[in-house]
Amino acid sequence: MCSVLAILPLCAVIVGFFCFVLQFIALPSDEWGHFSTRKIRGIPEEKGHYGLWRLCSTKGNSPVETCVYPEDTTYQLPTYANAAGAISIIHLILIASFVVLAVIRVLQISKNAPDLYLGTKRLCIVKVAVALICVILSITVSILASVGEGRFRQFNVFKGWAFWIQILIISVDIVLLLVCAFENIQYWQVRMVEPPPPDPTDLYPETFITPDYEIPTDLRSERIVYVKDASVQSQLDGDDGDNYLQVPDAIYRTNDKSRKKGRTFVEPGEVHFDTKGATVITISGRDSPHPRKKNTAHPTRVI
Repeated sequence: MCSVLAILPLCAVIVGFFCFVLQFIALPSDEWGHFSTRKIRGIPEEKGHYGLWRLCSTKGNSPVETCVYPEDTTYQLPTYANAAGAISIIHLILIASFVVLAVIRVLQISKNAPDLYLGTKRLCIVKVAVALICVILSITVSILASVGEGRFRQFNVFKGWAFWIQILIISVDIVLLLVCAFENIQYWQVRMVEPPPPDPTDLYPETFITPDYEIPTDLRSERIVYVKDASVQSQLDGDDGDNYLQVPDAIYRTNDKSRKKGRTFVEPGEVHFDTKGATVITISGRDSPHPRKKNTAHPTRVI
């Protein structure tokens, strides 16, 4: 079962790493676009290529290529090329973060530890959100890298290989988003068929005594209280309703016979553990709290 669940998270790791490599290659490249002057009389011949940060060109018949800042050439970078470069850096950081999250998810499945480093539910939601943001950012980069590239009419401009890599990055980001969406669906399907966790109150089963049960004569004036925590307060049935018994923090040991018998009636005021893990406290000096049957014992377990 774990191997089946790990297929989609493993695919997310591979696709995310592939997208990171593509963005890392395209970001610093100077091959986002190429330009050359039109053959018009009086215009010096110039051609070159550009990236998101700088521009390289050759003038006339010179074989020497000069890479300078856009202000030193006739042709200028697209209007929002620098903004596209900044968004590409953010996209690269998010993709790296996504790969880390995807690796954590694979470790959770392989080690059968759903809460390793981060909760599974929160992790799946964060992965989908990051993948969606990456799709939006990659589309934004491709648009900003193209705005204003044709504002110089004396130049012919066409796209370079780095731009087409950016288009490929958009496709990879969409695939990544789909993988995360299917992984989320798979996670919720598995969670819906899993049995609910056990109720902690069922660890200590309750014991009921019928109201007609007659206890020995010497114990009819005692009330038996079963508690799990020795810090619980038990209210006694008094005439004024204001009498309380503070259960002491110290737990006194009882004899082995009482432990073997389980829940037993012990001496008044004594505190001990029964075999079920509960604490038995005997309170003397009061009648049974039952309004109609004064000689009835009502054991109570407080969870």
